[in-house]
Amino acid sequence: MAGGKYALVVGNAAYSGEMALTNPCNDVRAMHATLVALNFQVTKLEDATLKDMKESIDGFVDRLKTDRASVGLFYFSGHGLQIDDQNYVVPVDFDKHGGPLATHMVAVQPLIEKMSSDVTLVLLDACRNNPGAQREIGTRGLSNIDDARALLVGGRIENTEDDAHTVSGLTAMKVDPNKNIFIAFAAAPGGFAYDGSGQMSPFTQALVANIDAVDLPLFNLTLRVRQEVLAITKDKQRTWDNSSLTDPFFFNPGSLLPSPPDG
Repeated sequence: MAGGKYALVVGNAAYSGEMALTNPCNDVRAMHATLVALNFQVTKLEDATLKDMKESIDGFVDRLKTDRASVGLFYFSGHGLQIDDQNYVVPVDFDKHGGPLATHMVAVQPLIEKMSSDVTLVLLDACRNNPGAQREIGTRGLSNIDDARALLVGGRIENTEDDAHTVSGLTAMKVDPNKNIFIAFAAAPGGFAYDGSGQMSPFTQALVANIDAVDLPLFNLTLRVRQEVLAITKDKQRTWDNSSLTDPFFFNPGSLLPSPPDG
């Protein structure tokens, strides 16, 4: 359908060893159901390998272009990090011993640049860099985090194998001012986010609870999400977003609701 709304949603939990997570598959199932109800055509991946992710991304961006999509949305829940100012999300078959770290992950910026929809939305409930994951990936740091369920965003960490790279959690990205792009992060640069002790992460829990509100602009939606995440985490996690949108965006515009019968 030309002008349709399309989403690729990925939840990676079954990482090896200490990188294993609890909630990403729950997160992605909730996002999938929510977006389908909002008339998105959704491709869902759970515990995706690097091959799975690359193939699905290629198909996704091709479909956005072919169908001249009005909205393209990429959502990821799982591990994420930044190397030399490039943001990456991590597949479940990540192998730190198989060459440069970046070759075993998916770069986010090139994906954003390839998404040709009228409005591009990127929601990253990532940076699941708990201390165990830091040991697996081969970085050190996290001295300010003593909770094994915490996720790092933006703290600078040096690579233990060589000092040619800096590794950190996901942080702000460049946004093309000539495109309508909105990027939401689970936490602010320099802060950290939680995987969550319930069925979902705080970020995704707050997102799915509010995303279908009628006539709620995206800017106001992210304010609600931020307030709820702060409440859930007792002010320990603050969400973050980047935007080059020129018009309000609504996930559930009231004009699309059926009109009440006359009389």
